[in-house]
Amino acid sequence: MLSKSARAASKKRRGERNLRSNISDLFLSGSISAARARGIFQDAADAQARHVNDLVVSEDKNIHRNLLRKLVRVYLPHEIHWCLLRWNGSPEARQRLLDWQSLRRDVRERVASSVEALTLDPEALVAWGLWCDGVPVRYDRSERLECFSLNPLINETFVQTFRLPLTCIYKSFCCKDGRTVDDLMAIFAHSFHCMREGIFPEVDFQGQPFKSSWRRKMAGRPLLAQGILAEVRGDWAMYKQVFKLPSWNAAGRCCFKCKCSLQEIRSCSSSAPWRDHPWSFLELQEHMLDKSGAVSPIMAAPGISLATFEVDWLHSCDLGVAADFLGNCCFLVSKHMPGSSEEQRVASLWRDIKQWYTENQTPNQFNTITKLMIRKEARKSPKLRGRDQIPDSLVCAHH
Repeated sequence: MLSKSARAASKKRRGERNLRSNISDLFLSGSISAARARGIFQDAADAQARHVNDLVVSEDKNIHRNLLRKLVRVYLPHEIHWCLLRWNGSPEARQRLLDWQSLRRDVRERVASSVEALTLDPEALVAWGLWCDGVPVRYDRSERLECFSLNPLINETFVQTFRLPLTCIYKSFCCKDGRTVDDLMAIFAHSFHCMREGIFPEVDFQGQPFKSSWRRKMAGRPLLAQGILAEVRGDWAMYKQVFKLPSWNAAGRCCFKCKCSLQEIRSCSSSAPWRDHPWSFLELQEHMLDKSGAVSPIMAAPGISLATFEVDWLHSCDLGVAADFLGNCCFLVSKHMPGSSEEQRVASLWRDIKQWYTENQTPNQFNTITKLMIRKEARKSPKLRGRDQIPDSLVCAHH
């Protein structure tokens, strides 16, 4: 039991740190501006409050950026791995994280191969996926934010869209020769090596001592389980720009799975020549060296192979062939719907679709379908564009 004086001192220390935490939360949640937060930190420092002096940043146009640098800690993959295992410490929760044997067959086979090749512990191993994509930002979508996220590969519905952000960077801030993303991939590869070893590293990815006191304190401690990168997902543009894989329109070889060329891409039969000429991982890296002069550092991550780079379903199907098929289907069907104009015929089609939604209690629905959603321009092929919605009635019923 603490004495009264010890309890009072403990309460005072909590109060001093709570001031810093509360102001930080207001700023990070967007409740107050960066300038307002800086002013409060300055007033607190002038009133001789403790634990706030380092947050009195210079009063210039970069207040928001400078405060974020002070307040936001960037976690590396092995640190997120440790946090997830630590906060899911019950036997049932941890077993779900370690149950890679229940994943779909191709991922399970890749992990099993890595377990054998890298002498990993199959009973204490988390399989991870790396997701990369660009997001248009600013009011006019004139800038692109490149995002890198991590997710545990667990065979449960509620985590299929569960992504833990690693970092993001404006595309305009990246060196055009690829050095920026290469540095990021080198850091990630180092972190996945730490996962494989199952311990916190003693030094950073450049072999230098850590500046962070927390990382110095954690050096050499166990990660609670091993981890491995079992899947990488992204669109083809990201694969080309970040991982230096062949582009779909590249002269010569235009696929990262096989040695298909632009002259062969329309040959889709079971006897197509490219089916007999898949890349080996070493051959692909040699091809990348010839074309780009370098290989992405992520290729050095433990257990990574050509199969690790998935053809992402979101980009290849949902935003690809499915949108093309549905756009052409709606375009064709709408021509036979009642109405004296294209707009009226599409409106008739939409009424039928809404009725079908109601009869089948469809959980994901379009808000509407218009002529421009089916074909944006007369000179372009139809392609269905839009966002779905979940009706309030279904949301309430689900909860």
